[in-house]
Amino acid sequence: MSKTNPFVPDGLSVWIGSNAVLDAAGYSYTALDTNGDRYGVAADGGNIFIGGTYSGSLSSGFSADNVSSQAALVVVRPGARIDASGTSATFDVARTDGASLLTDTRTPLKVATNGGLISLSSYYGIIVDDAPLPGGGTAPALRAAAGGAGASGGTLSVKLDTPQVPFSVQDPPPTTGTLMNAGRLLTITQDYSASGLASNLKPGVVDSAMSYFRSRFSVSQIQKGQFDTVALWGYDGLVFDRNVSLSVGRSLLIKADSLYNTSANSTVSLSAPYVRLDGRTQVGVLDSGKLIPFDTPTLPTGGSITISAGLVDFYNQVWSDYASTNIASTGDMRVYGYFGAYGNLDLTAAQIYPGTSTETIIGAGARRNVPPTGTNPFLLNAVLSYGAAGSVLTIHGTGATPAVPYSLFGYLQLQAETIKQGGIVRAPMGGIAMTGAVELLPSSVTSVSTRDLVMQYGGTTDGVTYQVDGHDPYLETATSAYFASGGNISLTLGVSVTGPSIVARAGSLVDLSGGGTLTGAAFISGRGGSVDTLLTALANANPGYKYSSSGNKVYAIVPGASVAPSTANAASTWTGALPTIGQQITIPAGVPGLPAGTYTLMPANYALLPGAYRVELGSRSLEGLPTVSATGSGNYVLSGYQGVANTSIVDSYATKLIITPGTTVRNFSQYNETGYASFLIASANQFGTQRNAIESDAKVLTLNLTSPNGAPTNSALSVSGDVDFTPAQGGYSGSVVVRSTSAGLVITGPNSTQLNDGTQTTISAAAINSFDAPNIFINAIPRLWSDQVTLTPTSTTALIDKGAALYGEQIFIGAADKITLAEGAVISTLGRGLTGINYAQAGLGVSSFIGGAGLYVSNGD
Repeated sequence: MSKTNPFVPDGLSVWIGSNAVLDAAGYSYTALDTNGDRYGVAADGGNIFIGGTYSGSLSSGFSADNVSSQAALVVVRPGARIDASGTSATFDVARTDGASLLTDTRTPLKVATNGGLISLSSYYGIIVDDAPLPGGGTAPALRAAAGGAGASGGTLSVKLDTPQVPFSVQDPPPTTGTLMNAGRLLTITQDYSASGLASNLKPGVVDSAMSYFRSRFSVSQIQKGQFDTVALWGYDGLVFDRNVSLSVGRSLLIKADSLYNTSANSTVSLSAPYVRLDGRTQVGVLDSGKLIPFDTPTLPTGGSITISAGLVDFYNQVWSDYASTNIASTGDMRVYGYFGAYGNLDLTAAQIYPGTSTETIIGAGARRNVPPTGTNPFLLNAVLSYGAAGSVLTIHGTGATPAVPYSLFGYLQLQAETIKQGGIVRAPMGGIAMTGAVELLPSSVTSVSTRDLVMQYGGTTDGVTYQVDGHDPYLETATSAYFASGGNISLTLGVSVTGPSIVARAGSLVDLSGGGTLTGAAFISGRGGSVDTLLTALANANPGYKYSSSGNKVYAIVPGASVAPSTANAASTWTGALPTIGQQITIPAGVPGLPAGTYTLMPANYALLPGAYRVELGSRSLEGLPTVSATGSGNYVLSGYQGVANTSIVDSYATKLIITPGTTVRNFSQYNETGYASFLIASANQFGTQRNAIESDAKVLTLNLTSPNGAPTNSALSVSGDVDFTPAQGGYSGSVVVRSTSAGLVITGPNSTQLNDGTQTTISAAAINSFDAPNIFINAIPRLWSDQVTLTPTSTTALIDKGAALYGEQIFIGAADKITLAEGAVISTLGRGLTGINYAQAGLGVSSFIGGAGLYVSNGD
């Protein structure tokens, strides 16, 4: 049957009938050789796509984003069987200790293979009915079980997608009525229930039980199908029906604009070794004039949702419509988008950080913005605001302090009415912005430092242009403002707090220190090699190496690294392999300098880091190589076993490996290894300009504090913890900026009688001095434009109260109208030296205060 209008449901379906069998299960075949030993093959389960096709390669990991959808229901009738399970077999293989070569004895090896993929996708609905059993219960229609211990169960992808419907606000076509505006909701229940479709229903016939734009799937179906990876996609929402508990063995991938529940008093629990929370990427109307349907029914807010994993990623925009949202990772929590919780949000992780060059938000008290009357109702549909009254964002650590992550120039905003930061939050060379009443708890770390981080970041082939994954790098002025390639300020580098108060408890640390190294590497074709062996197998080198094969993928291992970055951060647009989530390799002893153990695979350009290795993955076989063989060219050939982090999944087959120390990689390919800092310093020297910020520079703490009327004097700032402004060698020292949106800012001395009366905010000079910040900016925001420093005042007036004393290497005070130094006030730089930017030489003068008055005391010339 064909559709006359692709946007109107009419019964068209992809129909899997009651007696249908779609069998892509793995097969095994065993035979005996002349010695009576068993040999043969055992294959993984295959891939089944129903309702859509896949674009791209599955070898780099499955993504529901690459699955197309159709304007047709997907209907699987009771009794249909769709199977992509793995299998198992036992073979007789040579012993890996080499004894078989001497005695011709072999040992039995049981091989278990992985389940495959079953993908269901539709614009209009997905209905899967299991088969009732005579004694009660049901047999699953969908199954992709592992073949045995050590193997992975397969992947189930259920994708209820949304089409783009032609739309005009002034003259809506007749096909875009209320029905066509309906959003897509995928409901997850704990127990299975039949769809209610008539038993004699024929393909193409509309049935009253067909709930268009709504689909249901149960935890029971997932468990009976023995899936280890589950992708649940409801474009406008994933709805849990009352109490639901779902645990899978490998990955849980959620793609939904919102997380809902049908009850306000329910509990939802989700767990997997890896969880990805992914959401909406577009608002209601596209520039092309097409509508993305968005209407969803009103569902109750309340209850709690708890998500547990070994690694958690956030992408795009997701909203949790629960009174309590709890997300816990025993490892890292990586943020690449926006996540908002309607009520309180509780996060636990080894560390939380934004991805490289991303702008992100995590917030409690999140609300959907309501468009003003008379405006297009779709434009703000996907936009969230954060920090509703009573909302609390709480962050916990897991105990140990992990290594600084491979992430740079990310910007993470934390928003709630109250923020309790008790964990480790990092944004190396980036920004952390907290909005609300902030409490830094004992043992917490809030850091933008790159100290102890050695990371590959871009490179230059000619010393003139520096590239990162084919794009210009983020650059920051030494006064700590990001500059994009167009020269516009995008973000603020450092840690900032905006709200009524910040309390730093004893034992807390705000780390703004300099340090670390951003290495560079850009391949140069020529005498050093005609191909980049970090992008391609050694078989493709000139000359090629016979122990390599042209299709082998190339990665790196960095001893000690447990989480791979999501991007290569390479000098050119990366065309090499990217590891899948948790992809690991276990190797034996025998490679010099590399202990036996299990290592996380990284993008291959990380092989140039100190102590790192290039790893080329070859063919898989039952019989691994008995020893590690040195090739004489600096490479080592051996066998290892692939696995998945935080799971018991280990490949039954051995993988041929070619491991090359990073120092030897340079013998096969030539790289310009000018690092990020070296390039920026050389460029500044060449053109006689102020250099951009480098990893050695300490960063900026910005406090934008506004006390409410009647708040206790000096309650805006209380500091008992540590703040580290220390630069590394060759770097500039850090700064603190203290400002307010009140009309007046008062820096108080001992026994001050100044009040927070709604027109002014009081902050103790002693609290500011407790930072021991080299550079202090009061009521002034520094900016560097064309090598000229400008300071923008914030409050109308600034008062340094009687008896107040401020100490630093450089002190700046600004006001839009008037600065007052009361009797006995002290502004002193005596005996402090100068470790920061010499603002006097950078062009700072009285005229540099934009629109107001300024006072500048410095040890500079």
